[in-house]
Amino acid sequence: MQCFKSLALGFAVFVVTGLTGCLTQSQTSDETLASWKTRPDGARDKIIQFVQKAVKCYPPEKRVAVFDMDGTLICEKPMYVESYFAVAKMAADAQMNPDLLKQPYYTEAVNINQGDFSKKTVDKFQSGIPQCWLTAFANMDETDFVKYVADSKGIIMHPRTKQPLSQTFYKPMLEFIKYLKDNDFKVYIVSGTSTGAVRGMCKGVIKLKNSHLIGTEDMLNPVYYKDKAPKLIRTSVIRMPRTLRDGKTTVILDHIGVRPILAVGNTVDDFGMLQYTCSGSTPVKPRMGMLVNHDDAVREYVYPGYGTPMVPLKMPGDEKLTTVKADPAVANFIKSNGWITISVKNDFTKVFPSITVK
Repeated sequence: MQCFKSLALGFAVFVVTGLTGCLTQSQTSDETLASWKTRPDGARDKIIQFVQKAVKCYPPEKRVAVFDMDGTLICEKPMYVESYFAVAKMAADAQMNPDLLKQPYYTEAVNINQGDFSKKTVDKFQSGIPQCWLTAFANMDETDFVKYVADSKGIIMHPRTKQPLSQTFYKPMLEFIKYLKDNDFKVYIVSGTSTGAVRGMCKGVIKLKNSHLIGTEDMLNPVYYKDKAPKLIRTSVIRMPRTLRDGKTTVILDHIGVRPILAVGNTVDDFGMLQYTCSGSTPVKPRMGMLVNHDDAVREYVYPGYGTPMVPLKMPGDEKLTTVKADPAVANFIKSNGWITISVKNDFTKVFPSITVK
């Protein structure tokens, strides 16, 4: 007989080898997912039902959940989160050294910093991702980069909400993570954004260890000293694969080492993570994939989970991607995989922590 002690539940849970399921119960109260609507066939009830099942049939070490960041936990329009910091840094650098305006992305960064969030300007800047991000912070120490993001997120304002970027996390999604942690889930963020930016953004907002904050890894050049701490200098190169699509799957395996039982994203870039998580789900050993659907023009934005008319999808059993028309292939793909849609409009009673829309 093995005994697993659950600090969150406050009692010892006994599991007899050979028996299916864990003898435990989920932690749910009236405050659970308070910013979620209770509605027929809504996402809130499906989350609670899944967690109730999961704590009965998975020991805590198997309760692993992974979340994308941009568009899943925090607003990604009109720009991805890391772009705001790159714009601010490049605009400041160009003011000190106008010759930088001759280099790619600097003119767009200055224009955006002055309030030009037109689609044309933003698209031109973000067409350089990840190079524009890498250029902005090349030769900076990684610790200083994380601090720059952490300090700036309370200063840089979102152009539409008129709130600091730190206030553009989705309140219901923060409650979702807390609910999972209350039920002994190990939660990880797995994002295409650079690791340093993920850590800086989440600092003081989401209580997760740095080892649980995973992004695209930028190549760092260590510099050692005898009389002080070493520096890890950022370069203009990323480590492959970038944490998107199948790259998320391999990064989860490399960094976490346990296949998740819950994955939450919002675009086709997250499909690999969801497929990896949900493959082999059964009623006895359930697995769940969820996708945030941005369908609320009043409180947030409306846009599909893909950015091009044609998208690559990996069909079950295939090793290679198949390029298909996004509409209707993406919707059909989500349905065929049994993934749950989280509707910003219909499932969130409140979107951002500091904003109430009457």
